[in-house]
Amino acid sequence: IDDLRNRAALAITSDGKFVYAALPIMDTLLVLRTSEQGKRLTVVSEASLGGCKEPTDLKFAGREEELLLLSDFGSQLIAAFSRELTTGSLSELGHYACPAPCCLETMCWPP
Repeated sequence: IDDLRNRAALAITSDGKFVYAALPIMDTLLVLRTSEQGKRLTVVSEASLGGCKEPTDLKFAGREEELLLLSDFGSQLIAAFSRELTTGSLSELGHYACPAPCCLETMCWPP
């Protein structure tokens, strides 16, 4: 996929089955499935970035990586998506104001 070289944010699940790529030039968050031991990528679905202008980071949250968080420096938001674990598809949960988000770090609570 040629547009991946222009990506602003990229995340890979810990099991290596899915890759998520935020492509601001297309206003798209791509969901890709890996195969052939990570040598092949297939587009599973696309989600809108919802107006995010400058995605800076993608991070998984939750014990099973059931959430995907996207920081967006341009719109000063953090977008949250729920992730279907078997298909990798995303559903938008909402956008949350955050001044100058850059890098995200997640933690499990309670520890």
